[in-house]
Amino acid sequence: MRILMVLSCAFVLLTLRPLGGGSPEDAAGLKRRSDDPSKAEKAMSFSECKWHVSPEELTELCRRNPDVPHGTIHTETFTCQTTGITKRCCIYTPPGYEGTKKKYPVFYLLHGIGDDETGWKVKGSADNILDNMLAKGKMKPMIVVMPNGFLSGESPAEHIQGGGTPWKKMPDAQKFDDYLVKDVMRVAEAKYRVRADRAHRAIAGLSMGGRQALDVGLNHLELFSSIGNFSGAVHRTTPIEKYPVLKNAKLLNRRLKVFYHACGKDDWLFKVNKQLVNELSAAGVRHIFREMEGGHIWPLWKACLAEILPLLSEAMGEGR
Repeated sequence: MRILMVLSCAFVLLTLRPLGGGSPEDAAGLKRRSDDPSKAEKAMSFSECKWHVSPEELTELCRRNPDVPHGTIHTETFTCQTTGITKRCCIYTPPGYEGTKKKYPVFYLLHGIGDDETGWKVKGSADNILDNMLAKGKMKPMIVVMPNGFLSGESPAEHIQGGGTPWKKMPDAQKFDDYLVKDVMRVAEAKYRVRADRAHRAIAGLSMGGRQALDVGLNHLELFSSIGNFSGAVHRTTPIEKYPVLKNAKLLNRRLKVFYHACGKDDWLFKVNKQLVNELSAAGVRHIFREMEGGHIWPLWKACLAEILPLLSEAMGEGR
C-alpha cells in the first residue's frame, strides 16, 4: 500500500510539471494570468510574444508572395469637416473581407514627416507584411487605416523644404487630434466594417507619426487600447509633464493592452525615446521597449510593424 501511495504521488508531481521543459513557476504563472485580469495585462510583454523578426524573415515578409492570399489597399478621398481641405487615406482590408459580413479590429498606422498616406505601402511594404503574416498565422485579420499626417494641402517635400526642425514643422497636436478623430475615424469607420470600440482599436506610427500616435492615443484612452511608437519624434520636454496621464500608472496599466516603443541605437532620436521609456519605468507604467540596431531608417520601421502586429492581434482579438 505504501509503495502504491508513493507511486501515485510521483505520478501527480510529474503531471503537474509544465510541458516543453518549463519550470513549475511557469505553470503557476499561466494559472495566475488566466485567473487574474490585471496579471493578464501585465503578462503581455515582448519577451512573451516570442516574435523577434530576423533580417532574413523581414526580407521574406516584405516580398510580394504570389502564393498567399492578398488583401486590398483602398484609397479614400474626403473633405475634412475640421479644416474644409480635401484629404486622402489608404485603407487595407484583409483577404476575404469582401466575402464576409464580419467586423474587424482596426489599426491606425501613421507615417513620418517625409511621406504621405502612401508611405507605409510604397516604402514600408505594409500590405505585403500583413498578407504574409496572415498566411503564416502570425496574426489575425484586421483593417489598417493609413491617413495623411498633414493638415494642409502641401506635399511632404514642400513641408521639409520649408526649413526648421521636425518639431517646428509638424502639424499642431490639437488640430491633428481633431482631424484624426473627427475626420479620418469618421470616414473609415462609417464605410468599413470595423469593431468600433476601444478594445478593438489601436494606433501607432513612425517618427512624426510616433509622436502623433502618443499624442492622440494618450489623450483618448476611451478610444484606443493599444499604442505604438516607432522612433518617435517625441516631445523634448519632460514626458510626464507633456502627458499628465503618465502620472496615473494604475489607470494606464489597466487601460493599455499594448504600449510598444522601439528606436534604433544609431537614431538621432534615440536619446529622447530612451528618456521617455526611462520615465515610464520610473512611473511604474508597463511598456515594451526595443533597442534595435540601426538608425532612422525604413528597414527598422518595417521590423517594428512585423513585431507589433502579433501583439495587437493578441490584444484585440479577431473579427466577428
